[in-house]
Amino acid sequence: MTQTTTGPVLTAVAVSCAWLPPPPLPAGGPTWLPLTVTLKIRDDQGNVSAEASNNGGARIFPQGVCGY
Repeated sequence: MTQTTTGPVLTAVAVSCAWLPPPPLPAGGPTWLPLTVTLKIRDDQGNVSAEASNNGGARIFPQGVCGY
């Protein structure tokens, strides 16, 4: 998912379950799904930051949505 803004405020993006694996969660496994978060910032002058990525600390807890 990519979101581009021209101001300092981000708006909520549309929710989609298409990127999630099909339910149910694996039996005996965790009650969460791992998530890799990647961030790259571009300012209004065209400067682009280095890409930062985290795949160890972010987790999705479905809580009854997307068929979970």
